[in-house]
Amino acid sequence: MSHKLFTYLREVTNKTIPKKNYHFNLAKPSDNDRLTGYLHNGVSPLGMTEKVPIILSKRILDLSPAFIWLGGGEKDVKLGLDVHEFIEKCSPFIADITHDGFDYNVPCEDQDEPVDSTDTNDDWNKYTSYVLYGQ
Repeated sequence: MSHKLFTYLREVTNKTIPKKNYHFNLAKPSDNDRLTGYLHNGVSPLGMTEKVPIILSKRILDLSPAFIWLGGGEKDVKLGLDVHEFIEKCSPFIADITHDGFDYNVPCEDQDEPVDSTDTNDDWNKYTSYVLYGQ
């Protein structure tokens, strides 16, 4: 996915940012708190402190039903939204950033691609969706 994301970002910026300046990693807790206004594991794309661009995989549009789970502002709170309502409220960039072999309608454990999850018993991790935050 990072190659597709990199390619997309290079296109969006008209290649004005040098390749060496792209680094994909998680935000430091202090940056996360400042940019989002939410603590670790409680980040929600709704109500963030700063306007943070969101990139949504176009494959999310193929979900059936068209429903996603998001962070709800606290560690143990999740927010379920219709995909089209999410797009209307958050105005994400929609791009082809997902690995070609991944099917969002099939549970991760039934797919060949390894899934990096710290809690395999967590129902919230049953389907993988990527909402990427960045500056």
